[in-house]
Order: sequence, then structure tokens, then C-alpha cells
Amino acid sequence: MGKTLDCLGRRDLLSDRKADPERLRRLGREMAQAGFLSDALDFFAAAGDRDGLEELERTALDEGDLFILGRIRKELGRDMDPETLRQAAHRAQDLGKAAFARRARSLADPEPPSPEGSDA
Repeated sequence: MGKTLDCLGRRDLLSDRKADPERLRRLGREMAQAGFLSDALDFFAAAGDRDGLEELERTALDEGDLFILGRIRKELGRDMDPETLRQAAHRAQDLGKAAFARRARSLADPEPPSPEGSDA
């Protein structure tokens, strides 16, 4: 990775409305390659790089990372559809990420609320 940014440098760059979009894209790619998906998402979003976000979406899905996947989908203006949630749940389960798998399943197929006060 090129010159490493500390947290303050990253904050300053991401909040700079005049930041070079190509630099932001490059940093997004570097962060994604290093496995820093949250930082990559921030750089791609700041650059307005939909292609980078879509590639990162595939990575998050492959890694079963429901949190990052949800942030990316929101940034792209997409809902978390049940099929994507089921895929995320399956992948998270395969990778031993039980909490992500459980949450994705509950969002994909929510249980209907039970009627309160019924004397069945």
C-alpha cells in the first residue's frame, strides 16, 4: 500500500470535498485488497465509485459480512432483498459467523408476529 494514512489523515481526506476522486478510488482499492472493507467502502463512496462499491459488495457477500453488505447496499440505494440476505446467511454460516448468519436469516424470513391476547 502506498503512503499509509493515519486515522486523522483518512478523516481529513474523506471530508475534503475537493479530494481527487482518482486518489480516493486508488485508496479504496488498496484498502479492499488489504481486507479493510469498511475503509474501502468509505473511499469508494467519497469518490462516487459505483463500480468499486459493487465489487466490494461481492466481496462482502463472499465473506458473509452482513454489516458491510448492508452499508454498501444503502450507499448504492438498494434494499436488502430476501435472496441476497439468504445468500449472506448461507455464506456466513459456512464461515462460522453465526451471529451474521442468524441476523441475515431473520431479516430474510421474519417470523410473523404472534397475536397477543389470543386464547388459542
